[in-house]
Amino acid sequence: SQYDTGNVNLGRHVAPKDQRERFGLTLLNLVLGGYFGSRLMQILREERGLTYGIGSYFKPAFNDYTWTISGDLKSENINESLQVIKDIFADLKTNLLSDSELNKIKQYYSGQFRGGFDGPFAMGGKFQHAMYRGLAMDYYATVLPGIWSVTAQDIMALANNYLETDSFIHVLSGDTVAL
Repeated sequence: SQYDTGNVNLGRHVAPKDQRERFGLTLLNLVLGGYFGSRLMQILREERGLTYGIGSYFKPAFNDYTWTISGDLKSENINESLQVIKDIFADLKTNLLSDSELNKIKQYYSGQFRGGFDGPFAMGGKFQHAMYRGLAMDYYATVLPGIWSVTAQDIMALANNYLETDSFIHVLSGDTVAL
């Protein structure tokens, strides 16, 4: 068909109740789809060959966030991909991350975080973000200790609170007639 490529976008509102929950959600997002080694990329792309690329990310939305999962794939793989996403959600809700996976995402985040301060423009952006969000002046000094304090149990609890497939709005494009 002329619409061989489709796009899956799942999105939901997220309002972390405190900074500790925000740190945990950051790590949950990383393991879900926030970097190339994430579950979405490894399972949907590397293991199953269902997508060209898929990931998840947070975008600021007023004082909270929109959490989005977005991927490009063959239209014929949309249903199967949505089922695999549900399966990944279920796994994160019922199985603790291994120590090695948890350590890997914390190390990845730590490297990305430190790299975000490289140069005067990056520093200005960090300052602007802190002002926009009304963060304390020592906020950035608390981030890495906060990230490293998150446990596998914390991530599983957050998965159970936030990874409900029905709480995500589904937007599909491409040849979706067969759905």
